[in-house]
Amino acid sequence: MIYSNRDDVKGALIGEKGELKSEFTKEQLARKAWEDYAKVSDLYYSGYQTVQGFINQCWGELVKLGAKGWTEKQYTENVYYLLRNKVLFRDNYWSDKVFAFIFGSLLYQRDIKSELIISISNSIGKLKDVLFDEEIRYVIRVGDKLYFNLTDYSNPGELSETLLDNEAYIIYEPAKKNGGQEIKPFTLPGTTAADNVSDVLIKSELSTDLKKLMVIRTSTYKGLQKTN
Repeated sequence: MIYSNRDDVKGALIGEKGELKSEFTKEQLARKAWEDYAKVSDLYYSGYQTVQGFINQCWGELVKLGAKGWTEKQYTENVYYLLRNKVLFRDNYWSDKVFAFIFGSLLYQRDIKSELIISISNSIGKLKDVLFDEEIRYVIRVGDKLYFNLTDYSNPGELSETLLDNEAYIIYEPAKKNGGQEIKPFTLPGTTAADNVSDVLIKSELSTDLKKLMVIRTSTYKGLQKTN
C-alpha cells in the first residue's frame, strides 16, 4: 500500500519511510493516542466554533445550573447528562476521542481527577494490531467508574459491548523534560450471559363472549440487553 504524504490524511500508523511494520509497541501507540487526543481542542465543532469553544459554552451552562455547589459525583453525572442532551440534537455521534476530551476537560474545570484509557474494538483484534489512528478507542475513568462514549440513551457507567474484557492502557501526558510517558496496563471489565437478559412474559385470555383476545405483554431487560 502507498500512503499519501499529506498531513490531513496521515491516519495510518506506519513506520518511517521504507520501513515495514507489522505491529507497534505500547509506547508508540500511547504517544500517538495522546498526541491525537491533545489536538481535539482545536478541531472545529460546528461552524466557526472549536471544540474548546464548545467546552467553554458547556461550562457556562453548568455554572448557571449551580455546578460549583455540586458534589463531585453530582457534577460528574450531570456533565454526562448535559453532553448526552447535546448529542441528542446532533445529526451524528461524537467519536470516542472527542467525547473523552470534552468530558475530561469539563471534569478538569472542577479539578476532578480523571484518567485516559485507550483500547481497540474486540471486532478488530488486540492493541498491537492497530493500523489506523481511528481504530484507537478512548474511555475516561473517574475513581473506579468508567465513562464510555455516549448515545441518545446511554447512562453513566454502562459498558460498551465492543470493549468488553479488552486489553487497554491507562496513559498520561508525556513529561515535558525528558519526554517519558507513564503507561499502565489495564483490562476493561467484562460481563456474563446471566448479566444480560431479556425476559418477555405474555399473558392472554379470551373475552367472555369469545370474540376478543386480550393480551398483556411484560418485557424486562437487564445489562447490555437493556442498553440496546
